[in-house]
Order: sequence, then C-alpha cells, then structure tokens
Amino acid sequence: MKQFHLTTPQKNIWNLQKYYENTAITNLCGAIFYKERRDDELLRRAICCFIQKQSGIRLRFMEDGEPVQYVSDEIDENIPVMEFSSMEELNCFAEEFAREPLEVWDAPMYRFVIICAEGRSGLLVVLSHLIADAWTFGLMANQIEAAYYGLKDTGTSTLLEADYRNYIDFEH
Repeated sequence: MKQFHLTTPQKNIWNLQKYYENTAITNLCGAIFYKERRDDELLRRAICCFIQKQSGIRLRFMEDGEPVQYVSDEIDENIPVMEFSSMEELNCFAEEFAREPLEVWDAPMYRFVIICAEGRSGLLVVLSHLIADAWTFGLMANQIEAAYYGLKDTGTSTLLEADYRNYIDFEH
C-alpha cells in the first residue's frame, strides 16, 4: 500500500479535525432526491460504481508521527435503505445522520443511506472534508445518476475513472 503526504488543504482540515476530535466538524452532508421511487439495489450498485471509480472517495488516513493517506481498494457496500413515513421524520433522521462523526483512522471517510419517503427515493450522504468539497457533491450526483441508468439500461456502468493521486503528485 503506497502512502502519500496530505495536501496543503488536507493538512488544514486534519488539524481542525484533531483539535475537535470526536466531533462532526469536518462532515459535509448532502441529500439527493429523485422525483420517483428508484430500485434500491440498482441505486446501491450505482453508489458502489461511483466509489470504485473515484479514488479520492476511497482515501483513508493514518498517523504515525505525521498524517498520511492511502487509497483503499475496499468499498463499504453496507448502504442501508431506510423508509420514512414523512419528510418531517426524514429531516429528524438527517439532522442526526449529519452530526454523527466519521471514524478518522484507517476507515471509510463516507457514509451513504438510501432513503424513501412519500413515494420518492433519494440519498443522504456524509463525506469527510478531507476527501471532498462542495464540488464533489455535484460530481457525485451526476455520476451516480449515470451509473444508475447505465446499470438499468445495459447492466453495466461506463463511469470514467478519476484518480486523486494525480493531484497529490502534482502538489508535491
């Protein structure tokens, strides 16, 4: 497993996370809602396709004197499906979901939940700011959508691979 130094922005976020350890200070949370009910298993597979193709989402962090990161080959496919009787119930859950800290040490830096409420599907997503920014959420929404319809229409996903290691190499 090849390890990399943190980028300058990641070092700043790392220091913030260390100072406010065991909090959700670096959690970025978002939701995607669809106009209709989607196939839960296809949606789960589309999310996994996105994670597989985006090495930056699979970054994990360790500290041995100084923080380092590596790209994990593992994908956490444990993406629950949760049904809500109302949007109010969903909103209460979403607030708690966003407040739950992500494990920082050698663990996935993301958490996905497929949500269903009022006849519609969607996703709740928490990404660590160490691996994502606001731009990531738009990219993620578009790529999960493309993967979903690729899987639905042809049984395969044709997402392009993006490798965050190129940026790390560029900065160092």
